[in-house]
Amino acid sequence: MQTYTHLLLGTAMGKTLFHDEPMVNIVMIMAGSVLPDFVAIAKYVIDRMRGAPPLAKQGRKLLLIQEISNSIFLWGLGLVVTLYFSSNQFVTLLIASYVTHLIIDRLTHGGKEYMETDPSFMWPLPGKVLRGFGVLEYRYGHAVLWPVKWWEGIVNMVAILLIILI
Repeated sequence: MQTYTHLLLGTAMGKTLFHDEPMVNIVMIMAGSVLPDFVAIAKYVIDRMRGAPPLAKQGRKLLLIQEISNSIFLWGLGLVVTLYFSSNQFVTLLIASYVTHLIIDRLTHGGKEYMETDPSFMWPLPGKVLRGFGVLEYRYGHAVLWPVKWWEGIVNMVAILLIILI
């Protein structure tokens, strides 16, 4: 999904789960819900500043960094470790929302035309274990931020309603 959709979902999830809690809990969930996209966001901004088509060329180093930052295996393991060995609620919320982002991405990265640049979601395990697992595709092209697919528009509207009503 688009980064702004992840932010809306993270905000809605935070307000729904922690509406009577300190605002910092909601902020941690919001931060974790967009963190996996920071690599692509940074590359997008750099490409735009250079006048190059955004995300058109993705080298091996960038793809490796995206593999690591989008590894459900790695961050899921981090969540388990945090749940059992840490009493820091903020870190747990951050990693839990981070993993939620990755699971949503795994389901919405279904376009075969993006298989060369999409992460496998299982780094450091070899191969492309979860490639082709996505049931939906949200993109119209690399770095195309608008328009959204009809189903993502519905998700955005529901998230906005939750944010307003709770």
